[in-house]
Amino acid sequence: MALPEDLYDKTDWSLKKENTTSQEKEIVGYLYHTQLNFTEEDIFNFLKIRKRWYFNYNYEGGNPATVRIINQLGYLHALDMFEQRWDGIFLNFDKWHKYYSLGYTTVIGNVLDLNPELRKIENYLIEELGIMCCGNFYFGKYGRRASFGKHHHPYDVIVKQIYGSSRWIVNEKEVIVNPQDVLFIPRKTDHEVIDKGENKLSLTLNIE
Repeated sequence: MALPEDLYDKTDWSLKKENTTSQEKEIVGYLYHTQLNFTEEDIFNFLKIRKRWYFNYNYEGGNPATVRIINQLGYLHALDMFEQRWDGIFLNFDKWHKYYSLGYTTVIGNVLDLNPELRKIENYLIEELGIMCCGNFYFGKYGRRASFGKHHHPYDVIVKQIYGSSRWIVNEKEVIVNPQDVLFIPRKTDHEVIDKGENKLSLTLNIE
């Protein structure tokens, strides 16, 4: 698959240089050529699935699969978006939507089972890596804090921008991520989103 000449610059492969494997490049190439065309309404419909969004539960590997917002301090918070029902604590869509309307960014966890497009990505990663990967949506309207402050992870992160643009700092380098772009962030690399000047949706894959 042909890739644009600036793709490796945008994903900053120089951060890993000789340590970058052909498999990692192949995964980025696959995601670059995979068009994801979700709309705001599509995400609303996912979040309206009853009993799908627990207050907190774990999948294999210990990562939470739930819905939380990034508050103005840069921390994930569930606030009062969940309600007790007879069979558990689940997301209340209307309560969540209040915070979305105010411009808060929402992190929707463990999304790779939600539809055939996402399951195809999950199956590809399982075949390539032999492990299940965690995929999260970062979903927000223009207005409030875009993401966390500068941080890093003990695993690689690959971001697939679906719509909207955002401005990142990755290892002290500014990167603009546009719709359908792919951003590769090697493990232990400092990064943060410093601006979302418009409504945005991205898929983040944690490669542990």
